[in-house]
Amino acid sequence: MINHPIPDLGNNRFSIVNSQLNHKKEKGYTICVTDILLHVLSNEIKAFFDKEGTITRFSIVTKEAWQLA
Repeated sequence: MINHPIPDLGNNRFSIVNSQLNHKKEKGYTICVTDILLHVLSNEIKAFFDKEGTITRFSIVTKEAWQLA
């Protein structure tokens, strides 16, 4: 699909994404915060760490009675 255009897609193309390689690059500058209370909002957590530097990617998940960011 990368080498052969699909007429129905117009100018859109597929590209190769190596998420494993991206994760390896990020590993050296990644922060993982655990045991966050459920009532704490994700934008509050992000704003706190934004003060320390630029955040290029942020995610938060709920696991049982806690959040992880």
